[in-house]
Amino acid sequence: MKIIAIMPDAQGVKEIIDALGKQLGADDISIRNNYTQAKKAVAEYDVVIAHQNVTSTPLSADDFEQLQDNCRNGVVIPLINGEKGSELVQRLFQGGLYNAIYQEDSSTEYIVGLINKHRNRSDAKEYYGITSSDVKVVSEHILSDGQVKRAIDYIRATNDVEDGFKSSIENLSTPQKLYLIQQFPEDLKESLKESEIYVTYERMLTSNTGTAKQVIIEQTITKETVVEKTQVIQNLNRNRRLFTVMGNSELCAELAYMTAKQTSEDVLIIDIESFVPEIDRIYGMKETVNDGISIGNLVTSSSFLQAYEVATSKNLNYDLFRSIAVQHRFKNLFVLTGNDNLGKHESFNHEPLNRIIDIALDIFGAVYVNIPADIYNALALFMIINPKSTLVVPFDGSAISLANKLQTIKLIKSAQQLSDKNVKYLAFEYHPNVSLDEGDIRKLTDGKYIGKVSYDIGRIKARNDFKSGYTDSMVKRNEEEYKLILDKLGFDTKTKLSTRIKNLLGRNK
Repeated sequence: MKIIAIMPDAQGVKEIIDALGKQLGADDISIRNNYTQAKKAVAEYDVVIAHQNVTSTPLSADDFEQLQDNCRNGVVIPLINGEKGSELVQRLFQGGLYNAIYQEDSSTEYIVGLINKHRNRSDAKEYYGITSSDVKVVSEHILSDGQVKRAIDYIRATNDVEDGFKSSIENLSTPQKLYLIQQFPEDLKESLKESEIYVTYERMLTSNTGTAKQVIIEQTITKETVVEKTQVIQNLNRNRRLFTVMGNSELCAELAYMTAKQTSEDVLIIDIESFVPEIDRIYGMKETVNDGISIGNLVTSSSFLQAYEVATSKNLNYDLFRSIAVQHRFKNLFVLTGNDNLGKHESFNHEPLNRIIDIALDIFGAVYVNIPADIYNALALFMIINPKSTLVVPFDGSAISLANKLQTIKLIKSAQQLSDKNVKYLAFEYHPNVSLDEGDIRKLTDGKYIGKVSYDIGRIKARNDFKSGYTDSMVKRNEEEYKLILDKLGFDTKTKLSTRIKNLLGRNK
């Protein structure tokens, strides 16, 4: 048994913990006085004993929950102050932390007994003095003043402010991160202004207020030296965009491909096609996972499954996501390649998927999600999680195909309460001899039609011959068609020539 005790630096603590370890026969006992550092290490231990007064500001329920999230296979025992039925114990009870011990009961014998026999929900309810299961719900978006103060103190105390900042936010939800950044004093904001991740969150905070300052470091190379020039530019209300493409991997792949090619956005495509994932083949990707990624006992060729596994354990963060997503030959296009385990079909849970999307939208300007057309499969699952996603509905231009799609969307709207404004129709594999007039399409789709993409004989041949990388076979007409569609989706493709050249030179060849 391995035990870690997160305790205040007080006389007699070591003797008590040593006695506890001896009674339990523990082969590894660690005593830590720094909560922020200790919470990163708890995953290695079977028992975590955390004293509420380990910091100058008492630990909150959120702090104890973070310990439990990090210690997936062990038990967390909070040693707490306070009274029975207090808000603290209500929050612990609500979060499934049933083994807290009031200060007056914190004897070695009591702790040993609790480790040998954990409380169940009923025991915890009685011990905590909770008279109703209807415990008070506290918003997960807000951090306590004590948590904010500890985070700021920790960041200032680290040798590298950016590393300290990343460490302090890695276990927070996105709303909590934004709330924390809002509380930062000006000197700390100044110290972090060149941090990519800090600028990302600051931009999210100011995206609804007109403009935001974003720091870009440009390097000018001369014969003598490299001169760094800091340029402050205005970021005009840059939005994060989420698109779900229903039942057409080719269209999804090409939309993401053209967004990366025609704009300066960082783009991610997530392949949630369970049976026949094709995005990697369409792109001609040689590798579907990155080297050096080891996630427990998971063996997979799917970077999506890697991200999903980490998100299930609630440990997915900015840096891990960046290391898992596979880069396309365009430097601004990344892929979470599709499922390679048929046993996972229809088994993806809402919470990890939601966590993947939340973090993806923190990092990328545009996120495309490829899902099958079966509304009782991934679509129903995904739209519950992200009702703000724009659903792109491909059809082949014919009356029959459009009628079927309209019926499907009617069912989805009824089941998922999907907003009309979040649905866009797009004609793909367009056949002029059987297609409806565009005026009729606009009328039937209530003006939600955003354009067409032609599918000529060369691309059909490339697809049917199972050649990899057939996005490259798009002709100039297709690129112009996609530019019009991207404009309809709110992207600025009218970039300056100098910027376009710079983007092209920055891509892998």
